[in-house]
Amino acid sequence: MNTTAHTIGHVDCPAYDGLRDSISLSAQINANLTFAVAADLWLESRKVIGR
Repeated sequence: MNTTAHTIGHVDCPAYDGLRDSISLSAQINANLTFAVAADLWLESRKVIGR
């Protein structure tokens, strides 16, 4: 199965898995984190999966 293909109605859509992961990681960044921890989360949220 193509991991970037969309599903009908986008139910459990693999094409959006990376986006959901990115949003989840970005949402963890807040002012209480050290710069190093926040930077690691930010960089991790921008990795391209499957390349």
